[in-house]
Amino acid sequence: MKKLLPLLIAPLLFIYTAAAEPVNCVYIPEHDKYICDNATPTPTQTPVPTVTPTATATASATPTSVLPTATPTIAPTAVSTRPLPAKSPDGTYYITQTGIYSGTATCGNIGAGAHCVHIWNSNGVVLQDFSITTAQGYGLQFDNNVTIKRGTITAPLGASGHHKINTTFDTVVFDVSTVALQYIGSGCEASNPRPNLNVTVRNSTFLNDSGHELLYMKCAQDVTIEGNQFKPNSDWAVSLPDGVNVTIRRNTFDLTSEPGNWLGIELPKVSNALVTENSATGPAGDWLVWTCCGTAGLTVTANTVTGGMGTLCCVTPPSTGDGGLSPYITKAYTQFMRTTPRYASLPHSINKYIKGTSGDRGLLR
Repeated sequence: MKKLLPLLIAPLLFIYTAAAEPVNCVYIPEHDKYICDNATPTPTQTPVPTVTPTATATASATPTSVLPTATPTIAPTAVSTRPLPAKSPDGTYYITQTGIYSGTATCGNIGAGAHCVHIWNSNGVVLQDFSITTAQGYGLQFDNNVTIKRGTITAPLGASGHHKINTTFDTVVFDVSTVALQYIGSGCEASNPRPNLNVTVRNSTFLNDSGHELLYMKCAQDVTIEGNQFKPNSDWAVSLPDGVNVTIRRNTFDLTSEPGNWLGIELPKVSNALVTENSATGPAGDWLVWTCCGTAGLTVTANTVTGGMGTLCCVTPPSTGDGGLSPYITKAYTQFMRTTPRYASLPHSINKYIKGTSGDRGLLR
């Protein structure tokens, strides 16, 4: 039995060894062991650090330009309009505080030299959207730094101020008996600057029944008269004695009222005046501009006159406008004006020649 045991074990060992031999192994007799491929230690992999992927910029990721934030518009504080003050015991109205006023003023028999509405404040008054009516006297007395706009004045005399600065009349209807708007000056012929300073009259309507002028400014400087309509029944429409730096443009003069009316603009002793783009209509013997007594720096251009009237009277050389007067008539009239009080009526004989009618021309030689 002992002899048979090795014979029985040997096949079993062979079977075990064969079964246990690893694939791809090599037996090393010296060491009595197998070296197999899968027995070689697998190198440990170096951990790859985790990298957070960077986002790829796309069109949507392109930075958008940021516009500056607009400064918010602050609405101006509304300035309230005040009603005209209550009528005073003397039957007139007094504006004595700065502000914007509107309303209706009606006065009765207040006196020939009185004013229905007084502005007694020089710090800035606006009178707008108003109506002034009075049976006697003036409609309005104005101060420095005033604006009078969008209103009507119906009175024997319109508005007046003495030596005033920074005044504007805009879109006002004057319907008066004689003088509509007066800037009064005294002792001011050589003053520099003139006391009635920085005056604007625009887009207004002037009507009267009689008298010498509709708009009168004595010693006025830096004056603009534009876009107005003048229909005088007085001798002339506008008079600016001793004025400086005057612009009269784009006005309309209707001089068809007869027999008294004959002149649009009177410019005696005026320095630097521009009369341009005005239109006027009137019969022969009427004039758009009359000047004398040392007026200098006068420019009259681009005006339109119709109906036979002339453009410029009493300068050298004589006007070439239609309806011109002879040098004899011009000389006689100029002499008459220099030797006669300013508000005297024209003698009948002189008036006939000024209006271009026939008569004894020997009287003028």
